[in-house]
Amino acid sequence: MENSVEMIDLCVSTCKECADECNSCAADCEDKGGKEACVKLCNDCAEACNQCATDCESDSENRTESLNACIKACEDCAAECEKHDNEACRKCAEKCRECAEVCKSVVAQ
Repeated sequence: MENSVEMIDLCVSTCKECADECNSCAADCEDKGGKEACVKLCNDCAEACNQCATDCESDSENRTESLNACIKACEDCAAECEKHDNEACRKCAEKCRECAEVCKSVVAQ
């Protein structure tokens, strides 16, 4: 098992990558009909991931709350993106699932 510092570092980098992927997906889906939920959930997820990364980096007292919010946002975003058959949504769903798992690992420590 990785030590907690390594897990936090992995969590921070994964959250930042997930936020970037969500922003890309939202931008890709923004002008496409029927993708309003996708865009909203991607934007919400990017915000949760960025907040989680910030709270983990600063060892904030809100870290566990941010981790749990990030897990939920990632799972919700992935579930929506998996409904769409395009590359941006596929990549976003994969990164969201990965991010949720890393955050769960940190919470479990």
